[in-house]
Amino acid sequence: MYRLGTDPDMSDYMLQYAIFETVAHNGTMFFALISGLLYATVLANRGWLNFFRGKLLNVIAPYAFFTLVYTAVGFSVFVGLVPFSGGLSDYALAAISNFGSGHASFHLWYIPVLAALFVLTPVIVWILRQPQGTWVIILLMLPPLFFSRSFDAYSFENVLVFLAPYAFGVWLGSDYEKRIAGIRLVVPLLLVLLFVSSAATTVIVWQYVGPLVFAGKQWEGPINWYESISYIQKMTFACVLLVWLKAHEDWLPRWLDLLANYAFAIYFLHIAVYVLIIEGLLAMGVSIGPVWVHSFTIPLLLAATLGGSVGLSIIVKHMLGRKSRIIIGA
Repeated sequence: MYRLGTDPDMSDYMLQYAIFETVAHNGTMFFALISGLLYATVLANRGWLNFFRGKLLNVIAPYAFFTLVYTAVGFSVFVGLVPFSGGLSDYALAAISNFGSGHASFHLWYIPVLAALFVLTPVIVWILRQPQGTWVIILLMLPPLFFSRSFDAYSFENVLVFLAPYAFGVWLGSDYEKRIAGIRLVVPLLLVLLFVSSAATTVIVWQYVGPLVFAGKQWEGPINWYESISYIQKMTFACVLLVWLKAHEDWLPRWLDLLANYAFAIYFLHIAVYVLIIEGLLAMGVSIGPVWVHSFTIPLLLAATLGGSVGLSIIVKHMLGRKSRIIIGA
């Protein structure tokens, strides 16, 4: 918003910001849930050796590649392109540090957390095989209510927070038909919870979190209740959406398959594509103006970013063939 001529004083637009945060914040929960679900429904019967080898080649390898790229050239949504300014040895040290922390780009912090979830997968599977395994999974889903994620950092808290949706995904996928049918029975309750939690997060950001963010301050208190309620909202929405997808799987649009096939590549590429689009608009002298205009421009930028990411992924895949999987993740 700021780089396309929008007034950086958000005080008059805090409600719009609150709605945006309600929709977008904590979406990483979906990543973890999907990873757990895919393990249980697709990978569980392939053995642990194939599981870890696949994750090393198809997750860690492209992560390492993009760590090198984003360390060399940063793509900042606030300042644009930021080339690395040090020497070769400085770059090597920075790349090694970024690989462990996920700090090469602001969206890569999740991969070290995901790697920890992969390591913990055998433990989750063992728990599920125990007589009281489901109850233990329920207990594993409680910590995000009381432990808040730390932004842009690899930490014990982040592993604990994202272990909850990941374990839920493994539990759900281990008997998908039966368990999705059980969730379907409580959809009315889930819809009420989704509405209440969405309204609550909007009000909290509008009246408290938003002003704190733009004043450069942090949430006060040991528990960030905004994060807790946002966790409830995202998990509730995920359950409702999965029930809807199951009920309509016979006529889902084919573009969903396209996005699914290139989902991991989109994750790695989207920030670079987005920044390049913004840089191009700035070079053409585009200035959008008031924040309310972004009600129309954000969907356009979303479509352009997705389209550009998929298009670039297709080109790379065409050039490299099956090897593209270990480069861009698709």
